[in-house]
Amino acid sequence: AHWCPPCRNFTPKLAEIFKETHNELKDKFDIVFISCDEDQSSFDEYFKEMPWKALPYS
Repeated sequence: AHWCPPCRNFTPKLAEIFKETHNELKDKFDIVFISCDEDQSSFDEYFKEMPWKALPYS
């Protein structure tokens, strides 16, 4: 979530690994973001940093 310090610290590392391995693993592995943000704008702001899929905010 956008408000979660450990998440904000981990997401860039996960994104880097995802970008490095996605072409090789795209048929075997994928990441789907499931938000626990408090509103749509927080979700949108945080998700724009991510190179993977996400469930819609609800």
